[in-house]
Amino acid sequence: MAIGRTRGAIGASGASGASGRHLSRLDGQLGSLERLVTGEPRAMDVRVPEVSAWSVRLQVDHVLKVMALGLVTLEKGSPRPLPPCNLLGRVLMSLDWIPRGRGKSPERVLPRECPDCDLLDEIRRLRGEFAAPALASSPRFADPTPVFPHPYFGGLSAAQGVCFLAMHTHHHWKIVSDIRKAAARA
Repeated sequence: MAIGRTRGAIGASGASGASGRHLSRLDGQLGSLERLVTGEPRAMDVRVPEVSAWSVRLQVDHVLKVMALGLVTLEKGSPRPLPPCNLLGRVLMSLDWIPRGRGKSPERVLPRECPDCDLLDEIRRLRGEFAAPALASSPRFADPTPVFPHPYFGGLSAAQGVCFLAMHTHHHWKIVSDIRKAAARA
């Protein structure tokens, strides 16, 4: 099972086509997470410290928290003006890649141990929210104004924010995959 990967960042002018593609990618990723939680409940508690300090469950919870925060940010925007996406953000988004072990998650998106039913409820809620026609057709995606604050990349437009959410999910899915592979070898 793999979470889809679409190369290419969304530039300042990248509106509905690219935004729609990244919203679709998020939907596919959430579907893969749902299949993992429902189809392999024993895999959720696997932890391999050589790969990550977090278990598969914690990886999934973190991804869902980042998506939920991203959704709120997309809907409300930033309360203050933001600087545009910096060079680091533009390069990494164009590569569709986040290096491992470099960033530190903000406290508000740190994962917690939670039951599968809570993860599934949040996955299904987020799938509905990201698939909502109002979000997909939002004029915010055509606006290049940064509304999405990122601690390392600077301010992202709504379109870049959706691209980042998909890229971040893919990053953690690769970690989950490596945890599972390492556990199978042990």
